[in-house]
Amino acid sequence: MKWLNLLGLSLQFFAFWFAAPELLGPQTLARFEKGLISILAKVPTLLIALVATGAGFGMSLYGIRTGLNAAKGEASHI
Repeated sequence: MKWLNLLGLSLQFFAFWFAAPELLGPQTLARFEKGLISILAKVPTLLIALVATGAGFGMSLYGIRTGLNAAKGEASHI
């Protein structure tokens, strides 16, 4: 849960700068917005890759466990 707290604090920090654009200036704010859009555009791809990697890793562990149990002569329990 510490990572969630850290994420919340980081988002609040960046939200302050977006809420007070006169402190940054229009050019810096535009650069921040462009960077934020670039990062947020990559989130769905990273999320799908993470889920697919997790599923592949889980299936490989299940296959290894099933193979080891079969080598011992035990029946597979699904």
